[in-house]
Amino acid sequence: MHQGTRPLILAPSTPAAFLQHILSERAHPTTVLICTAKPDFLNAAVSEIQDFASSHPAQPSATPDKRSLLKATLAQIATSRHIQTAFVPSVVHLRAHLSVFPCSSGRPVPAPPVLQDETQQQNQQNQQNQQNQQNQQNQQNQQNQQNQQNQQNQQNQQEPVLLVYGFLDVHRDSGEWSAQGIGCSAACLVEAAARAGYAAVLMEPTGWDEEQDEDMRWAAYEEQIPVLSTTASVREDGTWGVPCTSARTIFQRWFMFHDT
Repeated sequence: MHQGTRPLILAPSTPAAFLQHILSERAHPTTVLICTAKPDFLNAAVSEIQDFASSHPAQPSATPDKRSLLKATLAQIATSRHIQTAFVPSVVHLRAHLSVFPCSSGRPVPAPPVLQDETQQQNQQNQQNQQNQQNQQNQQNQQNQQNQQNQQNQQNQQEPVLLVYGFLDVHRDSGEWSAQGIGCSAACLVEAAARAGYAAVLMEPTGWDEEQDEDMRWAAYEEQIPVLSTTASVREDGTWGVPCTSARTIFQRWFMFHDT
């Protein structure tokens, strides 16, 4: 893991929104672990896109919507070459994959070169022309600072990422549904990402058939979970008869929540 990089938890999203995220914002070497069976994930993504298409008539727009995922554009093909994907439908599969990461993923594809647009090229040309003009020194210094900031942002975007989708969900309804089990898997993830020099990122799935405000999207992390693995079941009032803690408390030991 890169120095100063802390594991991050992104806001829960639908399957299609998740695919849009990794294609548009994770264009450089990225490993994605999807904690469900491949047919289940693909069926959910296709159903979401179909529901969206039926309720939103196609209109010209500068911003691509979910329907764009069904088209194999050159940009998507180029981006997908730098994304490695594995489906891990159980906690056992997840931990097994993490235990041998990055060897199990093979050699990552190098990041594509960062292309500079015409505006950036013009700014650099302007800076070169202004080097000998003392009366414009202040303007040149501001442009240099802006270029340094843009370069830093590009470096951050190129940072390799180990992104797990459905990490919390895969522990549910299993013998590992406890702070003990979830914490063990989280430690495996953080260790695997650090070993490979990747940034660890988590994202949970959410439904697309109902409107959810920002607080509701994060509700899964407020759920009470038994501290230790137990055979106890949820009581009629929705509580456990054993000591519990919230999922947020479990993850805060390693991760930073991107909910601010």
